[in-house]
Amino acid sequence: MTSTTTSVVKLKTGQTYVLGLETTVCPAVNPRKVWRAIARIRRVPPGTQIAVLGRTHKRKVPWYRVRAVTPAGLVVYGWVNSTALLREGSLK
Repeated sequence: MTSTTTSVVKLKTGQTYVLGLETTVCPAVNPRKVWRAIARIRRVPPGTQIAVLGRTHKRKVPWYRVRAVTPAGLVVYGWVNSTALLREGSLK
């Protein structure tokens, strides 16, 4: 199920959204080995569908645990920072 246009800071667990811009998916919110986490950061293209699996906060900023499926079918699991989604303006 895909939601209608939504505020990016209020994504709901269990909902699926479509990204309008290229977006960064991080492997962890608080990685133990930052250099290793940086090497595992993935950028997913516009049109990627993200299913929200959970949510946490870091310094009062929401982070969303997601399963991302790119238009090419690549599946990526990780965390999306809501600040990165602000430039989206809205998701569908």
